[in-house]
Amino acid sequence: MYKIGLFILIILLINTQMSLAQDQPNGRFDIPQPNMIKWNVAGLPIGSFSFQYERAVTPSISAAAGIRFMPKGSLPFQSVFENIIDNNEVWSHLNQLQTGNIAFTPEVKFYFGKETLQGFYVAPFVRISRYSADLPIHIEYRDDQSDIYIEEEVNMTGGISTFTGGVLFGAQWKLANQWYLDWWILGPQYGTSKGDLTTHKNLTEREQNALRDQLSILEDVPVVDLSSEVNSEGATIHAKGPWTGVRAGLAVGYRF
Repeated sequence: MYKIGLFILIILLINTQMSLAQDQPNGRFDIPQPNMIKWNVAGLPIGSFSFQYERAVTPSISAAAGIRFMPKGSLPFQSVFENIIDNNEVWSHLNQLQTGNIAFTPEVKFYFGKETLQGFYVAPFVRISRYSADLPIHIEYRDDQSDIYIEEEVNMTGGISTFTGGVLFGAQWKLANQWYLDWWILGPQYGTSKGDLTTHKNLTEREQNALRDQLSILEDVPVVDLSSEVNSEGATIHAKGPWTGVRAGLAVGYRF
């Protein structure tokens, strides 16, 4: 699915460029300084680093490819997620989540301004992402020999891959000389997700039962479908289902 979506977007861009170029006497457009590199500075407060390369294909159409990465850390916007989940037992686990991600985003941008690489634009895009995750699960069980309760932490590690498509609405304008500002106003996206979190640890029967009970709580997480398997050699959380999100940002660009 990932390769199909990326292939379709690339083919659409190539066909658009070829059809437009055929209308030109010399088969090409003479566009001064058709390239631009950008840095999305709006992502810095949450520890996200996002960069994009854009190239003008025609006076009103460009192709762009972006990469975003976020080092592993606490779940951003925790208060927002807490309100969405609205389940204290589920949130007691998820607020311990450590996650990071990397994403690749190709897009085609259609400008409505009079100048190249300037004005309001609409940009269909696809995004391929990989989210890493460390999720500690706290369990409690009664020891067979001492007959006392033991608290333990089982760390689940792994990741989720997502594939989404969407449309970004934005505006870009010149600041001074070769410097530009690109406002990613709103970019709703929708797609699919799939991945696993696992732990490889020898578990007693009581540990298995306690861990199974805690993992069953996570199945109430909204949007993503979660299921789990627990045995004497460890446990696995399977995640799959729809994936949605919104692109937004403010990028500083240099044209050359």
